[in-house]
Amino acid sequence: MIKCLATTSELKNHRFEEIVRQVDEVATLSCVLKKTIYSRVWEYPWIWLQLESLQNRGLRILDIGSEKSPFPFFLAVKGFDVIVSDVDTNRLRMWKRASHELGVSVEKDILDAQNLNIPTASLDIYQSVSVIEHVPNKSQVIAEAARVLRPGGLLIMTFDICESDMGMTFPKQNGEALSMQEFDRIFQNSPWFETGVSELPWNTKDIPDYLAWHRTTEPWHNYATGGVVVRRNKQPWIEPAWKNYLRMCKRSLNTFYFVKIGYLRYLLTKINTIAKSLLRKSLGDRNYEKVAQPVRRIRSVYKNTVRKAKYLKFRIKGRTLKRPVRILLTRYGGLGDILLSTPAIRALKKMYPRAFVVFDTSQAGKELLEGNPDIDRITVNSADCIRSSFDWHWHLTYEYFPELHIIDGYLRWIGRNTSVNNNEKKPIIALSESDKKFAKKFIESCGISNNDIVIGLHAQAHYEQRRWPLENFNEVLDYMVRRWNAKIIEFGRDGEPTAGRGLSLVGKCSIKESAAVLQKCTLLVCNDSLMLHVAGSLDVPVVGIFGPAPPTTRLPFNDVSFGCYTKDGCRGCILHQKDLSKFGMSCDKDFPECMNAIKPEEVIENIEIIISKILKNRNIEVESCEHKISKNV
Repeated sequence: MIKCLATTSELKNHRFEEIVRQVDEVATLSCVLKKTIYSRVWEYPWIWLQLESLQNRGLRILDIGSEKSPFPFFLAVKGFDVIVSDVDTNRLRMWKRASHELGVSVEKDILDAQNLNIPTASLDIYQSVSVIEHVPNKSQVIAEAARVLRPGGLLIMTFDICESDMGMTFPKQNGEALSMQEFDRIFQNSPWFETGVSELPWNTKDIPDYLAWHRTTEPWHNYATGGVVVRRNKQPWIEPAWKNYLRMCKRSLNTFYFVKIGYLRYLLTKINTIAKSLLRKSLGDRNYEKVAQPVRRIRSVYKNTVRKAKYLKFRIKGRTLKRPVRILLTRYGGLGDILLSTPAIRALKKMYPRAFVVFDTSQAGKELLEGNPDIDRITVNSADCIRSSFDWHWHLTYEYFPELHIIDGYLRWIGRNTSVNNNEKKPIIALSESDKKFAKKFIESCGISNNDIVIGLHAQAHYEQRRWPLENFNEVLDYMVRRWNAKIIEFGRDGEPTAGRGLSLVGKCSIKESAAVLQKCTLLVCNDSLMLHVAGSLDVPVVGIFGPAPPTTRLPFNDVSFGCYTKDGCRGCILHQKDLSKFGMSCDKDFPECMNAIKPEEVIENIEIIISKILKNRNIEVESCEHKISKNV
């Protein structure tokens, strides 16, 4: 009889590391199983150390909620008679493939932990790895475990512990974790297990170190992990014989339906594939496509209708389906495009407020989106691994709607009306307290006062043909220094050309720290780049310089943003975007004609309009070129 909490000293133990390596070897041999991650690096070794002395005896063990875990297959390799189980019927084919690749035999079953279709007293070991927190009726789970275990059988469980008094939190979408007191209460008066489990002390002194480690795996892992090994007592489980018979009938029907019907579906799919190939040969490719396209369209409409009825908050006969939909969104590439997708995410979350939204992107995209209230989890380049566990998967794109603003393109892509108010179209960038402190310290260290005009400058752009000549930027800045005695702060990253003017933050801070400093600026002058969209999200006035792409598709939705743009020039690069197979811009000119055609005077004129508006709002008149604008920096 053992009860304990996970410790960091065990995680560093050589024996634990060796067991994790062995389990991962099993996962490596199969392409459908996941390697050991998160708290499993403690749970799997801890369970194996309890079972190691029982290997190669053919003991019958049920692993409840197996999913893609390699651990039950590891146990099968070690000589246990394993039953893998889950509530998801899609796991059956995956388990069959894994057992074939590993050369082991496991029994596969669809089981609910609260109502097991397994005969009474038929198991030697009941194993549960972080399952009970996902089940509503936890006492029923323990009762079912007692029923299926033989007298003297072992119940081995690991579980998540959340003590709110200690500052722990548990994600609501993952279920409800037990507290230590709630766990003890389940076993306190149980007539089926050996007594004394509830009286065993918890090693609470190890919680702070483990929590600190656990949060490094994911920020929301703000809870502890525990484990228990308890033996079933000799008390027999007494119930009518017909109940056991009924369970066996249900299990047989489940096996027939999920396995035999699954094979039938597979056979029909093969027949469908062969029929398609024969039809294509007889009709020819062109005629076949004429027939196939309407059929695909009808099938797509039907599938989307069924999905909405099955997963979303959809009323049927006055009842509401309560299961929240799991949505995977993906977007990679330009950080500006990633930031502009946030209004679409907000609209999606507004449509389905109970949905669990995961956004898969690049590492830089993750840093940009962290703290977004509409995204429940951000992953990095993991879509191929996690796509199967989601109800919906959308790759966010706007390229199919070149005539629309990028934000409107995203909204149209997810099926939303683009005629929402401009506040709902504002991108979201969440600044932390540390970002704001950095900005405040930087402004104070530079001696910028509340009355200074502060102009942000971003002379870089991802594409070279979107860069305005640096000498033009310098001409504009010279005028602003003479006219308004302006202070210049230049943003950017290392490795790209800079104007080299004023106070430089080029390569010295993160994107969000730059955004926090930008929030203190009077206005921003920039190319069509990420900083343009950051300024829009922070309501900072901006003068954007556009060459290949028109400002109507990129400029922020407010009345203090101006775009400098000329119709002169070829713009052949942007026209390629209409053909997505050629997406990507290149310019065959020595310098883009469209950017050269924009004169510094046009940029200065727009800057003067913005400053005049700010002065008017503050009831200040322009008296002289030395006058300074009041700005709370």
